[in-house]
Amino acid sequence: MKLKLLLFFVECISAGYVSPDLGTVRQDYRKASESEGATKKMFEDLTEVGKNDDVVLVVYIGAVTTMMAEYAGNFVRV
Repeated sequence: MKLKLLLFFVECISAGYVSPDLGTVRQDYRKASESEGATKKMFEDLTEVGKNDDVVLVVYIGAVTTMMAEYAGNFVRV
């Protein structure tokens, strides 16, 4: 089990994915609520977060995905 976990982390690091720091994500979320650029940057930063990551990070990616709807084009507001 320990070997599998170690190999997983080595694979993630070699692939360039490191789980985002929760403190940074919280700060970025505040900025994202005020700016389109910050929202898009946060969305890009969290694209690697998956369902097996920290549940709080999964919630943040869901929230920022919802925020992206404000900047989507080609839709009709009712």
